[in-house]
Amino acid sequence: MKVEGFASYKVADHVKSHIAWGIGVYCVFKEAAIQVENAIETPPSLEDDLHHKFTFWLNGIEGSTIRSIINGKGESVHKDHRRSNLK
Repeated sequence: MKVEGFASYKVADHVKSHIAWGIGVYCVFKEAAIQVENAIETPPSLEDDLHHKFTFWLNGIEGSTIRSIINGKGESVHKDHRRSNLK
C-alpha cells in the first residue's frame, strides 16, 4: 500500500509495548495542499493502547487533509471538517 506524507506520531514496527494518552495532531499546511494518510501509525496490535486520539485542521490551503487518525481509522480532517476523535 502506498502511503502519502508522513505520520506525525510513529511507533516503529518492531515495538511490542507502547501506551499513550491524549495524542493530538494538528495540521497547518500553509505552503501547499498536503495530503497525509495517517496522523498516527503504530503496529496494529498497539492501536488500543493509544487512548484519546484526535486530529485538528487549524489552517492551511484548501485541499490539504489528514485522511485518518490512526492506521486508516477515524474521520479525515480538512477545511470543512476540522476535528476528528477516537477513544
